[in-house]
Amino acid sequence: IEKEIIPLNESDYNSKALIFLEREGSQQEAINLAKLALGIEINPESYFIISQAEAKLNNWDKSLEYILKAIEIDSKNQSYFQHLGNIKLNLKDYEGARNAFSKAITIDPKNSNLYFKRGNASEYLDNHEDALKDFNEAIKIDPKNSELLNARAYLKSNLGDYQGAIKDLRKDMSLFGIDPWYWYQRGIYHEKL
Repeated sequence: IEKEIIPLNESDYNSKALIFLEREGSQQEAINLAKLALGIEINPESYFIISQAEAKLNNWDKSLEYILKAIEIDSKNQSYFQHLGNIKLNLKDYEGARNAFSKAITIDPKNSNLYFKRGNASEYLDNHEDALKDFNEAIKIDPKNSELLNARAYLKSNLGDYQGAIKDLRKDMSLFGIDPWYWYQRGIYHEKL
């Protein structure tokens, strides 16, 4: 009895590619499967998978090329713009990163991570006022996020607002318990007062 072979569709190849994308050292397999999907049908998800795999391989220019192709097809996907922002950060194009995260925020304004990332890009541009606004917005959305509280404390300390930095560290300690690092940082900020 012969079994009927059912050809894979683009979605099947992308599903398999996503599995390889998460496996250590299997990014090339993910790229090959996503390219097979593109051979069946041009679709943004395949380009996104290839872009992510190239980023994991630190091939930032190739990653950029493929994410731009995904965005050309689907300019309403927040994840694509977030990934573009991450690529731009790695390429040290901080203004480009800010723009990409800003676009992602227009699509998903309740995503605290997008404000955090845009704030980081602003810090690289020495635009501390915008960075602080973005960290504040991120914390407003996700007030119990330790990474956000620490980032804002660090920025406040760099701006000379040691009281504000200590306040953020206190809040973080009240949420997550006592960690020697918090005491160390708090001591540094108190010393500068």
